[in-house]
Amino acid sequence: MSDLESEALSTLRSPTRSRVSRPLVSLIAILGSMLLAGGGCADSSQDPDTPFPDASFPDGTPGPAAPVYFLVAELPGMEVHNDSYVLPLTRADHIEHARDLVEHGPEAVGTYIVVATMRAGADGINRDLRAEGAPAWSWHVTDINEFASATMEILDGWPGLVEQDVAGWIANTSMDNEDPTEGTLGFWGYTVVEELDDYPMSRP
Repeated sequence: MSDLESEALSTLRSPTRSRVSRPLVSLIAILGSMLLAGGGCADSSQDPDTPFPDASFPDGTPGPAAPVYFLVAELPGMEVHNDSYVLPLTRADHIEHARDLVEHGPEAVGTYIVVATMRAGADGINRDLRAEGAPAWSWHVTDINEFASATMEILDGWPGLVEQDVAGWIANTSMDNEDPTEGTLGFWGYTVVEELDDYPMSRP
């Protein structure tokens, strides 16, 4: 029996044992045994000042990627409203698909319609970069569902139409009946037309 375990046992048998709880004494005994089994000290091979590879993910799993921003505007040669919105992407397959649309065009790629979720509120990122002064929209994209070749008619519209009645758009296009705070975009005449380098620092 170790000295710490003997001391703990004596404490349990003493008249003043009510001052020390049994779980606490057992914990002291267990910790003492662990220290003795390990040579009486912690492993000093690990520098305590050395951080994990990623502070948020100690196992080294990469955290969320920084967004890559793209401009969604009307199909080339079919401009009517001359407006646009900013689409943040983080998934590698979405980014690759968006770049294909910019490089090869919607006819070559096929699935050109951005199906995305949106919320009310300006975030300083979503702006109409096609308008003078790049005014901010009072809504923003929260996630992208997919790229599609067609969507439901109720999802068709344009950024300026959403701006006219953001709450109404969300109410009509929400896909979550339990939490109808997000609407859905699926504009037929719009696609990714440009990658925004160094955005938003490069915003005009």
